[in-house]
Amino acid sequence: MWNTLPTQLALLFFNILHPPLNVPALSISLNQDIDTNKELVGYGSPNSISGFLGSVPNYLVYVNTLMFYRVGGGNRIAGLMLALVTLLIPLVGTAPVAYIPFVVVGALIFALGIDLVEGTLWDTKYRD
Repeated sequence: MWNTLPTQLALLFFNILHPPLNVPALSISLNQDIDTNKELVGYGSPNSISGFLGSVPNYLVYVNTLMFYRVGGGNRIAGLMLALVTLLIPLVGTAPVAYIPFVVVGALIFALGIDLVEGTLWDTKYRD
C-alpha cells in the first residue's frame, strides 16, 4: 500500500485539476452556459462513492466529451445508452474489444487529436 501512495496522490492531484480547467473550456467549445458548481458536485459525488468502494476514479476527458456532444449525445437517451454500455463492460468483459479493428481505433484517436488541435489553435486564433 505504501509503495502505491505516490501514484495515488498523483492521480488525486490530476483528478482535482480536471473539472476547473475542462468544464469552462467545454462550455466555450459547446457555446453553452454550463453551471460549474453543478458539474463539480456531479463530478465529485460519484468519485467519492467510487473511492469509498475501492474503485478507480473517473475524470472528464475534454475531447471525448466534446465529440460525444457533437455527434448528438447531449440528451438523456444518449446518456442512458452510454450508462448501459458502461454497465455491460464488467458483465461481459473486455473480450469484444479485440474485435474492433486497429484502423477504427487509430482513426478515433486521430480524429480526437485533430479536434483537440483545432480547438486549441485554430478556434482561439481570432478570439480577443
